[in-house]
Amino acid sequence: MLINIVTLRPRSFIPYGNKEVYSSFFEWAKWYWNGAVHINDVASAVLQSIDLLNERSLHQHLVLPIDGAYEYTLNDLQEWDQSGPGATFKKYYAKYFDLAIPYGLNPNAKPTIQGISDTKKWLPYQPRYSLMSLLEGLSKYGEAGPPSIKFD
Repeated sequence: MLINIVTLRPRSFIPYGNKEVYSSFFEWAKWYWNGAVHINDVASAVLQSIDLLNERSLHQHLVLPIDGAYEYTLNDLQEWDQSGPGATFKKYYAKYFDLAIPYGLNPNAKPTIQGISDTKKWLPYQPRYSLMSLLEGLSKYGEAGPPSIKFD
């Protein structure tokens, strides 16, 4: 008997609107800053996995990591801040440098990533939410964050 199984292994994810966990978008942003994936990217991967299972038999158990989008490169990660504290952050997010500091987001902190090359082999997964998305939201909406979608 063939059992098609796809196990998704997302980084941490909790919607910013979950007020039982995060009192504000700012609190969520500090958590996301340390390495997470947006709930919308996780939902996208789930739907793509369902489509995959409907389209074909896998003949193996897939375990696929799910991570967010990144503006920086692997080379940037290897050489993080070699030009000085905050240099790599400024390379991509200079416009938001003065915004990050008061919110306690450390521009010197080297991000971590999960490799998703295997995921991309099996799914058309393209994460959309990144640190740029977070900074844009913080800039536009402040500590309250973007409007939350409520589900009943």
